[in-house]
Amino acid sequence: MAPGERLGFASWRRDLLGGLRGRVLEIGSGTGLNFPQYSSSPTVIAVDPKMSHIRYARRRRRPGQHLLCARAEALPFRDATFQAAVGTLVFCTVGDPEKGLGELRRVLEPEAELRLIEHVRWERRPALARLQDWLTPAWRVISSGCHLNRATERMIERAGFKIERRRENFDGIFVEVRARSE
Repeated sequence: MAPGERLGFASWRRDLLGGLRGRVLEIGSGTGLNFPQYSSSPTVIAVDPKMSHIRYARRRRRPGQHLLCARAEALPFRDATFQAAVGTLVFCTVGDPEKGLGELRRVLEPEAELRLIEHVRWERRPALARLQDWLTPAWRVISSGCHLNRATERMIERAGFKIERRRENFDGIFVEVRARSE
């Protein structure tokens, strides 16, 4: 991720995670790269399906940040538990992203905010979108199941969220989305 951080993702992360309050669910926390970027002092419950990531992330966590091994598709929380949910470059690897987004909607309070940074299918460049489609089967094998060609924004809307803010990077291949449940 270091090259991505140098290309602007560090500032995107700070903006995405800034101003959060209350109980925040971080989905797909990986090695904890987001932990230092929280500017306010929310209680963060970070989940990742890989224990190896969680062990590494423990080194980066701060007070009020907690780690749990769990999958997006089966979150071990009661309904309406969190005031916000965040994720950075995670829904490309979730096995069933629509189920994972449905779980996020379930565990978020009404009107809670969903904030994501994702790479998406490059719809505005059809030739490159087809290249993403062609590369994805091999890419999934070498990159922990990452799908280069997901239409994540459409999935967010189908899960019952209304996108309120959308920002692009690299001509639209990376997007920041802020949404609320409808």
